[in-house]
Amino acid sequence: MKLQTAAIVILAILLSAPSLSAQETQGQTRQNAEQMTTPVPVQSAVLFSPSNSRISFVGIHVGDDPKPRLGGFSQFQGYAVVDPSNSKLTSLVLDINVDSVWTQFEKLTGHLKNSDFFDTEKFPTAKFVSSKIKSGENGKCEITGNLTLHGQTKPVTFSANYRLAQEGFVLTGKFKLDRSRFGMDQMLSGVEKMVDVEISIGQPTKASAAKPGNGSDSKKKQAQVDGSSKLREVSINLPNMT
Repeated sequence: MKLQTAAIVILAILLSAPSLSAQETQGQTRQNAEQMTTPVPVQSAVLFSPSNSRISFVGIHVGDDPKPRLGGFSQFQGYAVVDPSNSKLTSLVLDINVDSVWTQFEKLTGHLKNSDFFDTEKFPTAKFVSSKIKSGENGKCEITGNLTLHGQTKPVTFSANYRLAQEGFVLTGKFKLDRSRFGMDQMLSGVEKMVDVEISIGQPTKASAAKPGNGSDSKKKQAQVDGSSKLREVSINLPNMT
């Protein structure tokens, strides 16, 4: 009898308590959701590939006759991330098919693919992932990241200039790369370990027509870097960030 009486009292208390209307309940739910929600920053990724970008390098020989040799890659892909709130470059990622290497001479291209240099059969790809980008004035920046080349990953830092406009995105970066740091330490007595590398987002890849041989014949004209190509804007429609 006492248990039955207690149950009746509890039921009476519950029935007499004020209840929230449907409108009040929805309002409370919305308030809780607003307190728990954090806005996600909006960012824009600019895609690049050989159709709108270029990765090239120049190697030189040891001694008084350097015979500079221009080369590059015809297959790669990547993206740059730009913060739309301030047009700052925040990230850069690049994947390269190393076996797509080209030079101005057929035999030289084949030599670069073997174990003396890239060893593309064993290490067919290379990758760069930025870890820090320090922005300066007038589109200047310092890009730091990890480069995986020849099966080894090492940190590298290089300077670049970029511009983000309504008509597209442009970036150019030049730096010297010590190939011996990545285990490419063969032929050091004949070919300098330091290689000049250039990345141009906004300049399509145009591989030079390869000539027979390796260019070692002194009667042949030495390969020179073609500086006549004009930088072109990448035609990429940027999303409306307003």
